[in-house]
Amino acid sequence: DAFTASNSILHITAKHEPGVQGGRTQQYTSGAMTTFGKFSQMYGYFEIRCKLPKGQGFWPAFWLLPDSKQWPPEIDIFENLGHENHKLHFTNHWKGPDGKNRGKGQEKDGPDYTADFHTIAIDWEPNSIVWYVDDVEQCRVTDNIPKETMYVLVNLAVGGDWPKSPDQDTPFPSSFDVDYVRVYQHTNPPQ
Repeated sequence: DAFTASNSILHITAKHEPGVQGGRTQQYTSGAMTTFGKFSQMYGYFEIRCKLPKGQGFWPAFWLLPDSKQWPPEIDIFENLGHENHKLHFTNHWKGPDGKNRGKGQEKDGPDYTADFHTIAIDWEPNSIVWYVDDVEQCRVTDNIPKETMYVLVNLAVGGDWPKSPDQDTPFPSSFDVDYVRVYQHTNPPQ
């Protein structure tokens, strides 16, 4: 029930709907889309055009995970915390030589991502990942680049350790609005 479409825009809607799921009491519903088992790719250009929800506890994201289901690696094309409507987080995650999970990226301030649609993308190459917002480079990493096929996820999480729980001012229902997700492969894919 989290997914609706109107005027060619997909809405992933979070609602305050207390209930029991999987034997656990839940306070909120929302949704996640994944291409696992249907589409994956190593390297290329991954882009979303979207408008983010505003409110404490919202955690929209566009990200990649490995087909092997062995985490990490993970590429966060973007994550946002709903109470920071001007900030995006870009991260490359990997396992260090000591076996501990590591991450490198940046958080960047920008416009109010809840006020209008913006494009957010990465160009993933064998030796770099470059993040773009509205076609302007925001971040670049050149070490510990994943070298395996990964699938796409688009989701709106609610609550958690990082975004914290919604508060009395969090508007429900609210939606993460997606105009499109596009994935390109280079004409001469890198090896």
